[in-house]
Amino acid sequence: MRSVLLRNGHIARRRRASMYLVTMLCSALVSVIGLSAMFSVRAQRHIVEGDVNLVRARLYASSVLELGLERLERRTDWRTALTQGTWVSDRDIDDGKYAVTLVDPVDGDFTNNNTDSLRLTAYVVIDGSRYALRANATPDYQPIDALRFAIHTASNANVRAGTILRVGGDGISANTAIANNGAILGSAEANSVGGGGTVTGSTDTAAAAKTVPGTEVYDLYAARAQPLPVTNLLEAVVLSPNNNPYGTPSPDGVYSIDSTTDVVLRGVRIVGTLVVNLRSGRSLQIVDTVLITPARPDYPALIVNGDAEIEILSGAKQLDETEWAVNFNPVGAPYSAEADLDQKDAYPNEIQGLVHVTGSLALDNTAAFRGIVLAGDRVVVNGSPQIDYDATLYANPPEGYYDLHYRFVRGSLEQVAFPSD
Repeated sequence: MRSVLLRNGHIARRRRASMYLVTMLCSALVSVIGLSAMFSVRAQRHIVEGDVNLVRARLYASSVLELGLERLERRTDWRTALTQGTWVSDRDIDDGKYAVTLVDPVDGDFTNNNTDSLRLTAYVVIDGSRYALRANATPDYQPIDALRFAIHTASNANVRAGTILRVGGDGISANTAIANNGAILGSAEANSVGGGGTVTGSTDTAAAAKTVPGTEVYDLYAARAQPLPVTNLLEAVVLSPNNNPYGTPSPDGVYSIDSTTDVVLRGVRIVGTLVVNLRSGRSLQIVDTVLITPARPDYPALIVNGDAEIEILSGAKQLDETEWAVNFNPVGAPYSAEADLDQKDAYPNEIQGLVHVTGSLALDNTAAFRGIVLAGDRVVVNGSPQIDYDATLYANPPEGYYDLHYRFVRGSLEQVAFPSD
């Protein structure tokens, strides 16, 4: 009996030991499962966080590209002020960093062609997640609205009694008022059009003001100009990209005069752009006969930083070589692809291209233009001047006379590797 009891007790102890062992194993298994689950959650969380940061980096990269275009539009000097390569580096963005590179993918030169496309690349790092996005951008030039008109002033215009003003395109425009006491052969647009004169075209008195560039355009072309040693008179000369009797020619035909006195221009032929800077109260007077034509279609013909009076006798005289004893079509400045060595020819007496006067402008006699005339201040018209509007200046405006925007080239947006990848 006792042996049976002992055997049963031993069995019971073994069962309790087994149950304890099973319990311990189950507890350990539960702990392992719990730890595995915890580590799995943490790993999944890191993966999710990484995915989220990668998405954020991609979105930020897209925003950085847009920001790059916006900054280029605001900074008009970037082509000369910036160099190829890294433009912005190590800039904060939320809890990350970004950088931007800028290159000219056409020929690697920012300065030689304003129509070249650009390539921007944005690099973004967010908590270890990196994303690089690249896109090409192309310039989109919108001509200033003032170029729709044969003549526009940012101030007011006065067409005096007895005057006959012939204007093509959308006619004459003023940001304030046109006092017309003569005859406008064409249309007129201003805040108000009054006086006792006639307008043969349409009259618009509900037009919005139009922007005329200021001295910044003068500065732009003056920086490219070859200075002339002229103080008060420029006459009986030929200027062109290959001809400068005063010294080294300008490759683009851009020449400048900086004077403290009035300057008179007569008996000259200019194949290029003349840039004139005058002190307050002084003016440029273009009289008698001239022929001015831009050497480049994307450059203006004449920029005057100050006031000007243009009263050439286009209806009565030509630019005559015999009168001025000058060969106006030498080898360095052919006319209609023809050059010679004599002084027997005569040429149109007119200004072709864009004329821009930052101050006030007086037109008189029979002054003839083939292009567009802009003035930053008052315009006074006498005699019977004529402006034959050139629509190509609106279709392809000279540099400085357009609003510049950039747009991404469709299909060019792509993810790229980081430089260290």
